[in-house]
Amino acid sequence: MRMFLRALRALPDDLQWHATVWSDRPLAAPATLGRALRERVTFVEAAAASQLETLAGADIAVLTSDGLRPRPSTIVRAVVAGAVPVASRLPAYEELLGEGEHGLLFEPGDVVTLAAHLTQLINDP
Repeated sequence: MRMFLRALRALPDDLQWHATVWSDRPLAAPATLGRALRERVTFVEAAAASQLETLAGADIAVLTSDGLRPRPSTIVRAVVAGAVPVASRLPAYEELLGEGEHGLLFEPGDVVTLAAHLTQLINDP
């Protein structure tokens, strides 16, 4: 989540966007989250909405796994829901995204590339 929030901070101020962070574990906004992001980011736990419900309302699905807990099924669900996956370059994700045919990849930890992909997708949905 930290990497995703860092990428959102790097987006140009004039972009129109809203993000939802979904988690299957209890989740709260970080205390250090600034007001500008707090107004644009919603945090949702599985008890409030399922992953499928959350993805159904998404245009983009970001998976920032560092490789410890990859969730390839989330990419499949995102594609089925019509969201464009943007995922860490991990073997499990690369295979599903087919060299960028079904979504975009970035190196794990590369906030600059993640922010660039998000900017591109927001500007040209």
